[in-house]
Amino acid sequence: MLAELKNIKKIVQDASESRVLLSDISFTLDDNDIIALVGTSGAGKTALLRILGCLDSTTQGEYILNGNNVSGLSESGLAVVRRKSIGFLGFEPEFLETMSVEECLEFPFSGLSLSSKEKRNKILEILEFIGLLSKLKTSLKQLPFPEKMHIAAARAFIKRPALIIADEPGKKLHSYESAALFDLLVALRREYGGTLIFSTYDPAHLKKAYRLFYMKNGKIIKIEDV
Repeated sequence: MLAELKNIKKIVQDASESRVLLSDISFTLDDNDIIALVGTSGAGKTALLRILGCLDSTTQGEYILNGNNVSGLSESGLAVVRRKSIGFLGFEPEFLETMSVEECLEFPFSGLSLSSKEKRNKILEILEFIGLLSKLKTSLKQLPFPEKMHIAAARAFIKRPALIIADEPGKKLHSYESAALFDLLVALRREYGGTLIFSTYDPAHLKKAYRLFYMKNGKIIKIEDV
């Protein structure tokens, strides 16, 4: 078992009132699992992904990741967990456009004890896997948006994290481009391992998952095997 959430609640304060984003969230994540979060806007998908990705702390409950309770960690402690164990992919690439593809893919290794040769070999390996080896020295600003998203997907997997978080990664892509990105995510997970959990607005992508978590009003109302 990779992770377990026990009675998670997330409350945020807005002006003079508090809002419950998540309530009574409990489930386990297996190693090498693929989970899709299903629900309308405001159902709590992004809030849950932020908890899983150690970007936010819980208000109540326990989040056990790799046998460690991370729910009570400080911001610096959560940052250490993110750096070592988690990869991220959003609906837009989160990197500096002035970077080259090589520099972008080297960034996840910051703070990890790898030699320059080891880093470069891993970069070449993953670029060859996704079919973009020729773009090694290319500036990111010169790439079309779909290729930027493929580079962002590679960056999420390159350090072989235990958990990969993808929050509506196909949101700004055409349907055929989104399908290609999800095919790549599944292929990367198969090659590099890890548990992939994603949210999507497109029902066509749900068949990529092993389990579907249906969310409504900040709760998981049903878990379904695919």
